[in-house]
Amino acid sequence: MASFQTSLWTGLLLTAALLIAYSYVQDWRRNPARLPYPPGPKGYPIIGNLLDIPNAFIYKRFREMSRDLGTFYVLSHCSSTLTSHCL
Repeated sequence: MASFQTSLWTGLLLTAALLIAYSYVQDWRRNPARLPYPPGPKGYPIIGNLLDIPNAFIYKRFREMSRDLGTFYVLSHCSSTLTSHCL
């Protein structure tokens, strides 16, 4: 019984260490030069700015966001809005 608990705790600690290491590697791969991200609206942890996106007339809110900031975060992914095209 004691060896099972020991191996269980060892497995849990190893899993936690691997998840933390994976998080650091992903962060380094996204921004290897460690440059600051562009300014954006303040978001919530995990969901980012998901609550800022309306259900109706979404194009109007995207236009406002692109005028103000240009970049926002949804579910921890950086998103940009394009409101015009070049010919």
